[in-house]
Amino acid sequence: MKIGPEIGRLVLSMAVCALPHLAALCVAEEIPVPVNTAVSIELKETKITEPIFFEAPDDKAVKDDKTAKDDKAAKDDKTAKDDKTAKDDKAAKDDKTAKDDKTAKDDKGADAKKEEVAPDVDVVPPPPEPTPEEIANRKDKATEYQSLGEKAFPIPVTGSILDRYRFQHGVGDTDQDMTEFITVDIGDKAREMVTAHVDARLTEIFTPQHNLGRSTVFTDLEDTYNRPFVAELYSAYVDINRLCGIEVLRVGRQFDYDTPEILNYDGAHLETKPIKGLDDLTFTFYAGASVHEFEKSNGGDWLAGMAAEIKPFDFTKIRFDYIHVNDDFSDWVIPSKNPLLLSLSANGGTREDDLTSISFWQSFKDPDIHLNGHFSMIDGEARDAQIRATYSNTCHELQITGSYNIWFKPQSELVTEFDQFYETLKTEEPYQTATVNISKGLLECLWIEGGGTSRRLIENSKAELFNREFDRLYTTLETRDWLKKGLKMSVTASRWEGLGKAPSTTQYGGDVAYEWCKHLETIAGTDYELYKYDMFLNTEHDQDRTYFIRQRWKPTRWASLDAKYEYEQSRSQHFHTFTMQFRFDF
Repeated sequence: MKIGPEIGRLVLSMAVCALPHLAALCVAEEIPVPVNTAVSIELKETKITEPIFFEAPDDKAVKDDKTAKDDKAAKDDKTAKDDKTAKDDKAAKDDKTAKDDKTAKDDKGADAKKEEVAPDVDVVPPPPEPTPEEIANRKDKATEYQSLGEKAFPIPVTGSILDRYRFQHGVGDTDQDMTEFITVDIGDKAREMVTAHVDARLTEIFTPQHNLGRSTVFTDLEDTYNRPFVAELYSAYVDINRLCGIEVLRVGRQFDYDTPEILNYDGAHLETKPIKGLDDLTFTFYAGASVHEFEKSNGGDWLAGMAAEIKPFDFTKIRFDYIHVNDDFSDWVIPSKNPLLLSLSANGGTREDDLTSISFWQSFKDPDIHLNGHFSMIDGEARDAQIRATYSNTCHELQITGSYNIWFKPQSELVTEFDQFYETLKTEEPYQTATVNISKGLLECLWIEGGGTSRRLIENSKAELFNREFDRLYTTLETRDWLKKGLKMSVTASRWEGLGKAPSTTQYGGDVAYEWCKHLETIAGTDYELYKYDMFLNTEHDQDRTYFIRQRWKPTRWASLDAKYEYEQSRSQHFHTFTMQFRFDF
């Protein structure tokens, strides 16, 4: 779009009016304005040129002004140069400072990188040295948790003494005896190179059963010595600890409970530590003279064995055992008609048996299940097998346990370690047993438990003493702290299905327990068993009903007292038994 001449003139007039103000500004700023200056304004394609003249001053004034201006310009140039030099110096200084700062930052960044690369290490300052008073207080506080033996001796000596008095009366006969068990441990395996352990028993017979020509009701093994005092040393060994690659090195009289049959021998036992990279493989070796407490002599009796154990998977363990036993019967044949004495007498000669066994243990976390089982052979023939499973659910207070056991073949005369009752019971017939138990919490104060057991003879076996057939089902209800704090009550209903000559019957039992205070409790109740085995007297009672009352008291950490009275009523006999035992821990 083109601007017309009128608009051009208007714009030019406005510019002319503004020139005096521009000239005054130039003078104030000391900027020279040339004379006869013409202003040209170009608006797009239209040019308008109007000459505008200013009045010129005289020459001298102009010259003086020029000189002053030149001096001032020179001064300004010098000042500007000085300013520039100062600015350059400052800039150079700033550059140097910036470079130094950059270098420092780079160094700091490198250090930071080094710190980032280096692992974080928490520096824990050493604890302050305790004062003698603090050391004494710590010793006094630790002493409160020590046993009496640890307080009395410079090295740890711990153990227990248990005294038991027993009175029995029935069938016109009475028996009394006092038994003392002592257990002592010397040393701490974590600190001492050598530690020791002793188990012993001393029995005093107040009413000895001298008439051993016949079987009396209360005749037991101690009566066979025909003296008022009988001392027995169960174990006495030393352990050598902290050996490279050795978990256990034990020498002396000892029991071995990890083997398929419990062994008691005078000898050596060595167990290696797990071998890394081979599924924690461990080996166990042992050998020695067999210990038969009630034999006149152990001459010619010895045993040896080994075991290997691996853990191929998490929560899985497998163990293999081999045992060889040599038993000499020739030096202790006792002619007698007493069944108890016959159990201590063999047919003479020497017997050798080999037992091999494989066992496993398996656990699962979710669900919480534990499995274990074993299979054994004697002299190359299958002997027995067992499997057991347990399921637990703590959220629902539920536990289920089941087991199955089978004896494959008749067990005839074997070495004492594999069959201690052959001379009394003779051949044990093959059998199988299945058991299931379930317990469940119903309420905070109410629990229920039930289950069953079934025992059967197999391969046309004959039922004999200690080897019966039966079925049993039972249910138990138990309350805790229901009517009163510390009160527990339970009632049991059981159904027995006897086979053969044994009757089928439904029986009830129960017990009541009340905790008077923290360490004082009274228990009373009754129970029924179709077959009850008395291992002390080596007898079997059938259709047995027992009533009992028991008092337990623990007055201190070191002492406890336990008294119990039982009235036992079987199909043909009645017995009264009173037992009191005192235990002292040190």
